[in-house]
Amino acid sequence: MNIKSVTPAEVAAFRDRRLDKVKPITVLHDLCALSGVFEHARLEWSYAITNPVRGIRKPSMGQGRDRRLNGNEEERLLAELQKCRNSWIAPLFQFSIETACRRSEALKLQWSDVDLGKRIAVLRGTKNGDNRVIPLSGKAVRVLSALPRDLKGYVFPVPMPTVRCAFEYARERASIKDLRWHDLRHEAVSRLHELGLSTVEVASISGHKTLACLARYSHMKVERLAAKLA
Repeated sequence: MNIKSVTPAEVAAFRDRRLDKVKPITVLHDLCALSGVFEHARLEWSYAITNPVRGIRKPSMGQGRDRRLNGNEEERLLAELQKCRNSWIAPLFQFSIETACRRSEALKLQWSDVDLGKRIAVLRGTKNGDNRVIPLSGKAVRVLSALPRDLKGYVFPVPMPTVRCAFEYARERASIKDLRWHDLRHEAVSRLHELGLSTVEVASISGHKTLACLARYSHMKVERLAAKLA
């Protein structure tokens, strides 16, 4: 198909086919990539075209999740994770809440990219394609300091399926409903806001590229907002 002949209707049909198979966020990423192709052809190659992606409706992202840890859920879940035969699962849980790291980012972290003295860590090859330097809280430093050093250099030498199964099993034993590992990132970002960090500072830690994306991950507890208004 010639790029000059692609119409908004054809792009819309592509969108609808993808929505039958994958989540809206994935379709949105597909459309962004496709739009980039048309923009490159239009701006860099001087093609006399109109970007057809701009002529269609984008998938609705819905309300987004606002699940946070409630009551003593953190303590209950940590207690169950500490019973795991794999000794890295519980520290990974604590580290994730302290740093707002994605699970994939934490699992790729190597000791060579951690400086406990300066209290920083470098996350390489993140979801956004960039390297990101994050500060380490006092608790994060204590968690890392207590870990043994893996011969291959990984801070958390655990396969992703092992983490997933251990978390689901611990969640069930702790009688916690509707909590996903990714919700820990929501929790971490919200806590950073509650500590008084600016939106720009939080974004530099979490790696969110836009404030709109960051807003979807931050859900400050209403009672803390009310306290500020007293």
